[in-house]
Amino acid sequence: MRSILFVFFTAITVTGKAIHAGVDEMYSDYLFGNEKPLDNEWITKHAIIGVPVPVENKTIAAGEDLILHCEIGGIPTPAVIWARNGEYLFSGKGNFINWEEKNLNQGREPTETGIMAVELTIPCAQPSDSGVYSCLANNLHHRIESTSHVVVEGPPKECPPKAPAAPKIVAWTESRAENQGLTATLVCISDVPAHWTWSFEGLEIVEQKGRYEIKEHGNLMIHNLVFSDLGTYYCTARNEFGNSTAETYLHVTRSHS
Repeated sequence: MRSILFVFFTAITVTGKAIHAGVDEMYSDYLFGNEKPLDNEWITKHAIIGVPVPVENKTIAAGEDLILHCEIGGIPTPAVIWARNGEYLFSGKGNFINWEEKNLNQGREPTETGIMAVELTIPCAQPSDSGVYSCLANNLHHRIESTSHVVVEGPPKECPPKAPAAPKIVAWTESRAENQGLTATLVCISDVPAHWTWSFEGLEIVEQKGRYEIKEHGNLMIHNLVFSDLGTYYCTARNEFGNSTAETYLHVTRSHS
């Protein structure tokens, strides 16, 4: 357990800055309401949050696609969402605190350590899309943000008509660690509704009561973790226009007690 925590603490470099009051209050109210943490004493004691992959500043020409990528991790795994100039970008999607998993693991000894990746795409960006973009994260113990200054240069460009497209995965678990016998959720969220499949060791995962659940919006919930669940998982979002795939790694660890 110590070795796996070392890997995560090393990867979760604590960069970024605290979320400023205006966004922080709105963000916390929207994501968490009046809920109180269900985290155990170990998680509360070791709680940390950091930005292993900060969002980069971008300067692009009008008419180009703007793509921003950010990864934030911690103990427990944080919820992540995008904002522009302090306003939420719900079209950018994100992930929220997984209360279902917390309830399932309550009273046991979860580790709930992980890194979330999120990606924001604005096709055919215009000068009006310039601004400060923030990747905001909160794990109920700490909050952090990574910011990007985006400049879209030149006069506005005429954009082609929006055509139907394959789903794009916009939020996913980059890596996750959880103790054997517990439940872990691997997040995978797309920008449009999609048909979801997951695979592990080259085989498609079939839903199985008490073991595997593929949730409506794409997340994979694995119950009663065993050491053979350790490895690389692939989620695929598909519609009639194509598909996209994301990769995540699951660590299965022993109890920290």
